[in-house]
Amino acid sequence: MAPKNFKAMLKSNRSEPAGPETDNWGYEGILRDRLEKAAERLPVEMIKIEELQDNAYQHLARDNQDAAVQDEKLEELAESIRTNGFYGALLARRTAGGGYQLAYGHRRREAARRAGLTELPVKLMDLSDEQMARIMASENFSREDLTPVGEANVIGHLYDNLNMTVKDISSATGKGKGWIQSRLELHTAPDYVKQMVVNRPDSLSFIPVLMNEPDADARQSLVDEVVTKGLTREQLRTRIEPKKPANIVTKNTKSMQSEDGEISNNINGGLVVELEQLAVIIGRIEAKVKKRRKPLNVQEISLLLSITERLKRLK
Repeated sequence: MAPKNFKAMLKSNRSEPAGPETDNWGYEGILRDRLEKAAERLPVEMIKIEELQDNAYQHLARDNQDAAVQDEKLEELAESIRTNGFYGALLARRTAGGGYQLAYGHRRREAARRAGLTELPVKLMDLSDEQMARIMASENFSREDLTPVGEANVIGHLYDNLNMTVKDISSATGKGKGWIQSRLELHTAPDYVKQMVVNRPDSLSFIPVLMNEPDADARQSLVDEVVTKGLTREQLRTRIEPKKPANIVTKNTKSMQSEDGEISNNINGGLVVELEQLAVIIGRIEAKVKKRRKPLNVQEISLLLSITERLKRLK
């Protein structure tokens, strides 16, 4: 069903997945406790560490975090395994080539390797690619060291490739809708904006403000100032003044005039006129989304969010 209003478009922008696989698992089913409960009656097999491949989607959560920090944490876990042994069992699936692919437990595997173990206890379960991706998301979002860029890579994959709605992702990861939307904005941002967030993680909330700057060169210059001069979000906001729309009559505006009556493009015609024109445009967006029967894509949602961000500042 098409959203009934403009706000709903931002929240409901993907068709709900269906089918027995989704019904059996549900989005909550990817959480560790549900997985372990589903696997508790499965036999434990000892499998060589070198045969345990990564989850095919694990690379999405990798980023350029300080290698020394990661190494220190792995060594701490390895020392614990040397002292206390390896508890529990990992979960994996068989691959078409005869190997094994971990669902979760990548750091435990690496720590065990450092501790000198050559085999690990593993339970094998039939898992689809979609389930493996959801497990990866759920597991990685429990990490304290996952950076915003790593989070954005995972969220973007779930949204783009698994056709999950923001609501679906929220249920799967335990994250709020606002948190998810900010990662989607980062996922679709230019590379230099992503690098800004790598260099200054607290600048993640700057992205909607930055994208109000239509000139790419000016935007990149502002990004440089955010990183090198410590520009704040409010300072950034004051530097990006909303551009007044030019009075250009295009094919679309001519069509709008012919179908909806004469709409004044004169900026001096009053704010009410401009708001009425905006309401007409919103109505057309709703009608087009309903007619094409295709959900909004990430770029369209990003543009809509940029517009709403500017409207909020008018209060």
